[in-house]
Amino acid sequence: MTSTLQTNLSIEHGTNANGAYYKFSDGTLICTKSITFNNVSITKAFGDWYESTTTQNFGNWAHAFSAVPSAVIQNNSMGNGKYADVEMLSYATATAIGTAFLMRPTSGTQNCSFHVIGIGRWK
Repeated sequence: MTSTLQTNLSIEHGTNANGAYYKFSDGTLICTKSITFNNVSITKAFGDWYESTTTQNFGNWAHAFSAVPSAVIQNNSMGNGKYADVEMLSYATATAIGTAFLMRPTSGTQNCSFHVIGIGRWK
């Protein structure tokens, strides 16, 4: 097996109100964001779980992709054992992360925090 390390790979990094981005000279773009939704009502029965009564908007990426990127959303329990999962991401674009219903095994209203990573191309 042969591997090659490209030594002229440059990286641009930036941050803004929408998170951080890492732009590589080969066209790869990675964006990260942490987001908290406050007082989300997760009370609508959804099988054995409950989902939010409205969708939550994850906002925009820190840098525009050239096409819809792959996204990973991880819940952050905020150290208090309270968490929510993302049911399904909808309306994702090259600039917007998208919207989603949040879901939990118990009904209630709470704050929900997430880490989001987008991986795609900027050129």
